[in-house]
Amino acid sequence: MAVRVTQEQGRWYLVEYREGRRTLHRSFGRGPKAQLIAEDARAEIDRERRREALGLVKPAVHVRFADYAERWLREVIAPHRTVGTVDSYTQLMRDHLLPEFGPIALNDIKPPRIQAFIARKLLEANKPRGQAGPQKARATVRNMIAVLRACLNHAVDVDGCLTSNPAAKFGKRYFGGSTAARGLSVEIYEEPEVARLLHTAAQYYPEYELYIRTLFYTGLRVGELLGLQWGDFDFQSGFVIVRRSVQVHQGQLRVEETKTHRARAVDLADTLVTRWAALRSIREAEAAVAGRSLSPWCCPSVRAPATRPLNRAWLNAKVWARICHHAGLRRLRVHDLRHTYASLQLRRGKPMEYVQQQLGHTAIDTTIRLYAHFKAGASRQHANDLATGIERFEPAPAPGPSPRESALPRAAKRWSSSPPPPQNHAETPRRVTRG
Repeated sequence: MAVRVTQEQGRWYLVEYREGRRTLHRSFGRGPKAQLIAEDARAEIDRERRREALGLVKPAVHVRFADYAERWLREVIAPHRTVGTVDSYTQLMRDHLLPEFGPIALNDIKPPRIQAFIARKLLEANKPRGQAGPQKARATVRNMIAVLRACLNHAVDVDGCLTSNPAAKFGKRYFGGSTAARGLSVEIYEEPEVARLLHTAAQYYPEYELYIRTLFYTGLRVGELLGLQWGDFDFQSGFVIVRRSVQVHQGQLRVEETKTHRARAVDLADTLVTRWAALRSIREAEAAVAGRSLSPWCCPSVRAPATRPLNRAWLNAKVWARICHHAGLRRLRVHDLRHTYASLQLRRGKPMEYVQQQLGHTAIDTTIRLYAHFKAGASRQHANDLATGIERFEPAPAPGPSPRESALPRAAKRWSSSPPPPQNHAETPRRVTRG
């Protein structure tokens, strides 16, 4: 293993040999400055090789990115992330990252190549309609690099296959700032629209109207609503404990923890407490008549109500889409009912901390980033309190004419001092001479 700086035809080169074959050949240009840069690069590589010899860094020359990424997804991501996150990471790897970086070694992934990859993907995203090539949003390209950066971070911090992450500098700033800095746009329903949707649900799908109303009234995620069990309700105190989230993936039911991996108590309106308690009584009576035990799921499946909860995709396509159609309103995502709950609460002046607790956000920064613009003007009483506190120490104004009355004499004085109208004014009679 050797690293040499050589000069050929006036140009300075850096050449590295491993196991008798050349693994690196880089040109730095001509002149003394190019020679200094090449020497600095050689010194950096020498330091890296010494760290490898001491066992501080595992050489990654023969570790292909495809092999490492497959193991990273299987051992690091799959056990600790939700099914949706794993599917998203796998899709971005399969369709975009592996075709570009899969065949090459980890330490051959350099920032210039990542930069060229980003530029090509962004140009594809900006292609006009009708032109050949896939259409990708800018956020999708940012997500590709986020997955690549996370994978290479693990290679640096845990496995020690790399000394630094070549994708570290291609973060949110590189793409023009994060969505947190620009602000996120969420779509919501206004209160009259919510009332119209609930009325339509009660008219056309009465057995699912309570589910939709609960989403509007609590801000639960859809998977959290469908994962509710009767033991989660506290009808005496008027709240429900959100402990799990469910979804059906490739025909298999997956019961997982909540997104934040912790349970939370969510307050219920009195109407919801009454209706859920009544629904449980009805379900218990139906189960007793049928000679079976009560299903633990509050929102049971259509095909297997005793063992499975309702499928989210079925609720979205067969119920929610048709409710929006019958109501004659634009169809937002079912998840936007959660945004609607938060925004309407903040407009009514409810504390940001309370909304955060109800939604289950780990940090209040997430709540502020998403919904702070809905609170503008909702707490004007605080501005009035400050103004009142200051103004009560000011001396009372002396009794006298009102500002309107004092303005009238000044206006009359200005009018009396104005010049007379010209001779051809409409109010001045004109003399006509006939010849």
